[in-house]
Amino acid sequence: MNSEEKTRIEREDGIIFLTFQGKGDLNLIDEEAIFGLGRALKEIEGDTDVRAVVLEGFGEKAFSAGVDVRIMKEFLPQNAERFIRSLHSVMSNVMKLPCPVIASIKGPCLGGGLELALACDIRVAANDALFGLPEIRVGIPSVIEASLLPRIIGWGKARELILTGETIKAQEAYQLGLVNCVVPQEKLREECVRIARRFVNMSPFILGIQKDILNKWLELGHEQAIEYSIKAFATCFTTPHPREGMEAFLQKKEPCYPA
Repeated sequence: MNSEEKTRIEREDGIIFLTFQGKGDLNLIDEEAIFGLGRALKEIEGDTDVRAVVLEGFGEKAFSAGVDVRIMKEFLPQNAERFIRSLHSVMSNVMKLPCPVIASIKGPCLGGGLELALACDIRVAANDALFGLPEIRVGIPSVIEASLLPRIIGWGKARELILTGETIKAQEAYQLGLVNCVVPQEKLREECVRIARRFVNMSPFILGIQKDILNKWLELGHEQAIEYSIKAFATCFTTPHPREGMEAFLQKKEPCYPA
């Protein structure tokens, strides 16, 4: 199977369903899966009709149980760094997509799989989902997008999960704020579509601006982030989007934003 077959893109009324396939039933991440997902993200990035992306693992058993340990055990320092940088690049591109990305999570969501989910804007879990960063248990640290975990659930619990490698079930993940909601597995796509449709009538330009601001809040110090936000706010008014949105609101009708 080549890298292009490792991903599938389906389009439906402004929503893209992006399905990635790793190795085996657990969707273990390998180089082909990384390359295929990266290629698909580049294609989506240039599609001005996209309003939201639903990211899901192939099959019925797992979002992804992480990177294939059988690959990693043979790493030398140079290819370990090259591999983890390429994985980070894909996750960074998920964060930088100018539209909301919803992770549709079933079964194991572990290690690199959880880091991929953390890079998404919204996480919807099936009630059979399982979350964790078990890297420490196989002799390596959790890195790259694992750094987002403390910002989402707080440093105390994040330190515990990262240092012990223990896993948590969907309901605990919801209580911690790791996922936005938990639904029966048979309702998983339906719930993701329901959330994605909330973005369909919004301005794609302004959604992109808002995502960029959110990312800058992660990257910059507080005052720098505020200054960046102020400049972005002013830039929005060089376009017709704010006027269209506000006039539609006042007239109680749906806005019609320019492409």
